[in-house]
Amino acid sequence: MKRGLFLTAGAGLLFAAGCGDGNVNPDNENMEWEDEASDELGADVFIPESENYPITLAYLEDSGGGDDHDTVVVHYHEGFDGGEEAMTEEAQEAWEEENDAQLLYERGADGNQVIDLTFTTAEAVSSEGEEVEINGEEVMREEDNDILHYMIPVEEGTYIVSYMPGPDAGEEEAESFVGDIIDETG
Repeated sequence: MKRGLFLTAGAGLLFAAGCGDGNVNPDNENMEWEDEASDELGADVFIPESENYPITLAYLEDSGGGDDHDTVVVHYHEGFDGGEEAMTEEAQEAWEEENDAQLLYERGADGNQVIDLTFTTAEAVSSEGEEVEINGEEVMREEDNDILHYMIPVEEGTYIVSYMPGPDAGEEEAESFVGDIIDETG
């Protein structure tokens, strides 16, 4: 098994991927902040929903540590019922300052994080991995400390999906999630 890291130029490890055509998912409850991410990044951003793992956090950042956003990161958790925002406005501002990021969406999460999805317009490279075919497309796949990483290049950037399988989920579910991104952005 090959091991390595997915890196963005000048930035370092990105734990996940995901974005594409925001207009492809008209029933998506996240459309408003997807549109904001698309506008900020200058790219169509698609954030897939997961039936089993609700989105609990989404934010914009600059992978190179500057002020120009080139990346959106989305966290999905198990055992979460999609409740209300957990942070006060003051706490959100403090989080943004501490993380040097712009918060798009936040809900409190009690369960384990299962998917970390990143879409970046920065150059993304894989230090190691193997090509696998998912839904007719070649994508780069790595496994690192039992976390499955998939890199999906698209015209406007790269999706990186990091999937942390649990007792009820595995590689098949990860590849289905990646396949949804490929289908919507290809």
